[in-house]
Amino acid sequence: MHTRKLIAWFVTILMLVMSVALPGSLVVREAEAASAAVADKYLDTVGWCGPKLYWEFYAYSGELVITGSGAMYDYKPSGEYVNPWVENGFADQITTVSFPKGITSIGAYGFYGCTSLTSIALPSKVKTIGEGALEGCTGLEAINLPKSVTRIDADVFLGCAALQLVQYQGKMDDRVRIAIRPGNGCLLNAAWTYTKATAANLAIRTQPKNTKANEGKYATFKVKVSGATMIQWEYQPAGEETWYETGVTADAYSVLASTLLDGYQYRCKVTNGASVLISSPARLTVKPVKLTVKSHPKSVKTDEYKLVTFKAKAVGATHLMWQIKNAGDADWSDFAEDTESISFTAYSEYDGMLIRFAVSNDRGDIAYSREAKLTFKIKITQQPKAVTVYEGEYAEFTVDGAGYTDVQWEYMLPGIKYWFEVQNGTQETCRVHTVLDDSGIVFRCRLYNSTTEKYSSKVKLTVKQAGLSGSRRAVLVGENDYTTASRLYGCVNDMNAMAGMLRGLDNSFATRTLPNSSKAQIMDAITSCFAGTTDESVSLFFYSGHGTSVKETNPQYDQYIGALVAIDGGYITFAELANALSKVNGRVIVILDSCFSGAAINKAGGDEATDKMIEAYNRSAIDAFSGYYMKAPKSSKLGDLATSKFVVITASKKTETSHDYYYDGSGCRQGQFTAAFVQGMGCTYPNGAYSGSTPADVNNDKRITLNEIYTYAYAVAADWADTQHAQYYGPADEVLFLRQ
Repeated sequence: MHTRKLIAWFVTILMLVMSVALPGSLVVREAEAASAAVADKYLDTVGWCGPKLYWEFYAYSGELVITGSGAMYDYKPSGEYVNPWVENGFADQITTVSFPKGITSIGAYGFYGCTSLTSIALPSKVKTIGEGALEGCTGLEAINLPKSVTRIDADVFLGCAALQLVQYQGKMDDRVRIAIRPGNGCLLNAAWTYTKATAANLAIRTQPKNTKANEGKYATFKVKVSGATMIQWEYQPAGEETWYETGVTADAYSVLASTLLDGYQYRCKVTNGASVLISSPARLTVKPVKLTVKSHPKSVKTDEYKLVTFKAKAVGATHLMWQIKNAGDADWSDFAEDTESISFTAYSEYDGMLIRFAVSNDRGDIAYSREAKLTFKIKITQQPKAVTVYEGEYAEFTVDGAGYTDVQWEYMLPGIKYWFEVQNGTQETCRVHTVLDDSGIVFRCRLYNSTTEKYSSKVKLTVKQAGLSGSRRAVLVGENDYTTASRLYGCVNDMNAMAGMLRGLDNSFATRTLPNSSKAQIMDAITSCFAGTTDESVSLFFYSGHGTSVKETNPQYDQYIGALVAIDGGYITFAELANALSKVNGRVIVILDSCFSGAAINKAGGDEATDKMIEAYNRSAIDAFSGYYMKAPKSSKLGDLATSKFVVITASKKTETSHDYYYDGSGCRQGQFTAAFVQGMGCTYPNGAYSGSTPADVNNDKRITLNEIYTYAYAVAADWADTQHAQYYGPADEVLFLRQ
């Protein structure tokens, strides 16, 4: 027992120190951690049951030990906020409870469900016993009740049918000072003993007096009695003969004066179990008072998450109500009643909220205070920073703070002193896809609520030209924003995913991305980015966007000859593309995700091109399609990219269209073929991040050949939607990518 008590005191002192040093929200969490560190084999369960009250339960003896001081927490009989002994499943194992001398109140439903508890002794400082505190304690036979108790709330002893003895630590005359609420018949019917002698004769020593009170104020009636074990106040409405119980059992009774109560009479009935005495009646006279709001609430400007308080006072009011009207609301809503002061935590959505104090009396008069407004100070805790990127990359600016409800990013062009709003720039992070001409644009963010605004610092965007160097380079094109054809949605995402994949390879590529570019921009990029290549270089050209064919627009042609369509409507024929890429030194890889792209290698079926087929492709007499060559369709060859210079993978046959879908849950629209290709390389949308495995590498040698990536992309894309079929040209065993 000494060991257990020593541990209990150590834990208590430790927890009390922590409760002072730590914020309230951390006390319980830190207490549980500390208690776990010191608990020994005797301590089965521990925790807090009040701001400064700590409990320990010893299962082997059924003893619940509470240490500390102050009030217990209030609980509920069921649901989320039940007492800890019910929550932990040992309420029915508690046989005794040890209280500290400093405990001041027993919380609502504090010992609800403790069916094995047979007796309980409350120390001398306990003043109140909360609602249902001992409800359901069916084994409770005796209770020690100190003289300090002034209120026993409703249903404290509900269901305590075994209660036989109440040991009251005061005189019989003191008992009437306890306000005992309804639902405590088991307490009142038990045998009471008293520690000191009491008057033998039941008597009312001081009668209640007639009382006058101003409307809206409290009127109090008092008696002094001796020899009483029970007291009950009664009232009689004006003009009636019947008396009604008030439910108040103390020696004083207070009532809020209302003109409806003018002329009411009040008396008290006292008993000692054998005799009954009734006091003389006392009349209440209520003086009407003009309903007036004397003190008005004041507007508050605060920081978010702070506690705000509004106060007001009125005279002549019998009903008090705080009302609010949120910004944009047409009507007022009731918020809190029966109080002259309200406090609550300010959240940003309350910005601009109006608050008023509404009071009324029983005559039907209503008065309102002046309106007060709750507004917020806007704080910027994270300023955006200047960004430097290469053209084609995304630039991100981020701001953060408190007190605002909305944000709007703005930009200023060089030489123009006017701020423009960034389209869709309504989040804390603004993401902008850059081109070289964006360099020098200044950005800022406007944070605002319904009443105020604040601007972030101004930051500059610097965009560098992506001059490519090294032995492995890639130019990647993604076309969404067409002006002469229907808009696409997944092509820029395809470009970015491919760029991320290529940068992350063991034989990584220096990349240049061209989102939404014209024909001239694409052709210029091929020339500039692949300049300086050598015979040892590997260059890659990727395109995702619209494609077209002669057959589609000119049915008189019996061949399908395709072309790439830039966003300005310019056609890049495969002859033009082949001519431009033929000037690049070294090996050239071409990946095309567009309709009719199989025409680049004259592929309409599932046959794989071989070296022996090159001569046949080159002998083809039909020109690849473009707007510039419509009048001279035979000026170039069919399958212009089918030469030993190139390795080519196309998304479809020359007779098929290509499609985009949502596949992997990223939320990005994706091309069917490119999505399968990126997946085969073990990467994800939208940034091409490597997942750690490469499904296309079937022999797991970390070397992905043309045949491996083609086979995987073909099968996966066809499985998603069997409406297009990827094609390839080049040596099947040629290694394209390395992945360590």
